[in-house]
Amino acid sequence: MGDKRTTSVLPVLIEGGYILELTDPASQLQAADVLVENGTITRIASPGTIKSSTARRLDARGCLILPGLTNAHTHSPENFAAGFCDALRLESWLNAVWGRLDHLSPEEIWLAVTLGTAQMLKQGVTAIVDHFRQTPMSLDAIDTARAAYESTGVRAIVAVMLRDRLGDDGRLIGAPTGGKPLSLSDVRDLWTEVAKRHSPKSRVAMALGPSGPTRCTDGMLEAAAEISRRYSLYLHTHVAETQSEADVAREMYGCPMVRHLDDLGFLGPRTSLAHCVWIDDEEVDLIADSGAVVVHNPISNMALGSGIARVNAMISANAHVALGTDGAASNGAQDIWESVKCAALLARCGTPEPAQWLTACQALTLAVKGGRQLFGLRPSVIGENAVADIAVFPVSGNTLEEFFDPVRALVYGAKPQARHVLVSGDPILVDGTIASFDESTLQAELRDKSVAIESRR
Repeated sequence: MGDKRTTSVLPVLIEGGYILELTDPASQLQAADVLVENGTITRIASPGTIKSSTARRLDARGCLILPGLTNAHTHSPENFAAGFCDALRLESWLNAVWGRLDHLSPEEIWLAVTLGTAQMLKQGVTAIVDHFRQTPMSLDAIDTARAAYESTGVRAIVAVMLRDRLGDDGRLIGAPTGGKPLSLSDVRDLWTEVAKRHSPKSRVAMALGPSGPTRCTDGMLEAAAEISRRYSLYLHTHVAETQSEADVAREMYGCPMVRHLDDLGFLGPRTSLAHCVWIDDEEVDLIADSGAVVVHNPISNMALGSGIARVNAMISANAHVALGTDGAASNGAQDIWESVKCAALLARCGTPEPAQWLTACQALTLAVKGGRQLFGLRPSVIGENAVADIAVFPVSGNTLEEFFDPVRALVYGAKPQARHVLVSGDPILVDGTIASFDESTLQAELRDKSVAIESRR
């Protein structure tokens, strides 16, 4: 996804840091200054050698400089419900959580988006995929979410979630508050309006987000694929999150879920598939061949007892894999570094051979390269001509030099907090403080709105 939005007028010079090259087994550091102009890294040179009388200077001494991270799957309304319930499987969890979150006011939607973005910016996240849900969906809700992301300066994809498959009770599957069943004409009309709101000049892209194949009719899935091709939009959906979903899909379609999506023309380089826990080798190969991106959500998979995704098999098949937090109600927070750490560690529980384990460097690469693949941003390095989505982190000082590895320190150590964050060259976080909006005002608004949310219990 290109970025034609007007960027910071002044160049930015990041001074005195260490560029982190994601290599395994030994991560490499390069002492350098980084000059950013018009949203792009234009020069990298030894510290003190870049002269610019107009550049805004950001002190990166004692810091690592790396590409911004991507949270490739979350649900912004859940930012009000971090850790809300416990010890529930997916279906019971859906009923417990979304009965209270499916009817937020525009003011609450704005606050939810901004609250989550604030948390993620401080962790060096420069791009977010929001599988945005409200039931029933409205254009007001969509417009509010889009505008909220634009106001923060972050890069985002707002994937508008719809569902239309009915259960035996005649109600929408996975929608505890009910909601009017959507006709295929309704679906096409709403998603066409979504497409009209997409603008290449904005950092916020619009996308189509069918809830999941077992919660959507084939007509809805085919409509999503057709509209996405016509308007060059992204597609995003849940896939095989639980074993029961995978089993239902096989019974419903007579084949695995991913195979059915491929038959419908749903897969492709602009498609991302959240979870993919219960997929077989054939499905892994289909995803790899299509160029689609799998979004691994290790914490929510653990929290809901969904299972362990076969990430190493996906990587071995050359499938693109990104990382997500999922929503705060199935995670407890919007901490991408927890997802990176858990991605590195979780698969080891079911894989006895250490040679097949995911390393810290590989896990961090998923959050950087995998996410940039999804947004069409290349290359995934700090290098000249690269898009200036940059995160700067202080180096941990708790390890003797001979034992220090910068990637392992970031992934396995204390939760990293960014010093600076740039999106397309714009300083969005400076010296640990968000520059694009007032966080103290945000917290005051949250206290006021919490009374309204509490009254719905």
